[in-house]
Amino acid sequence: MIASYPAMIGLCALIVPPTLRKRVNTFGFAIQPLMIITLVAAM
Repeated sequence: MIASYPAMIGLCALIVPPTLRKRVNTFGFAIQPLMIITLVAAM
């Protein structure tokens, strides 16, 4: 149990960053058009 815990943390560390990056990217792509529209509307 104690030996598998660091292994699980290691696996989570390997799995989480790519999924987080994907989420941040999709979030950024979703927000970019909105920001551009608001900027154009402001001008």
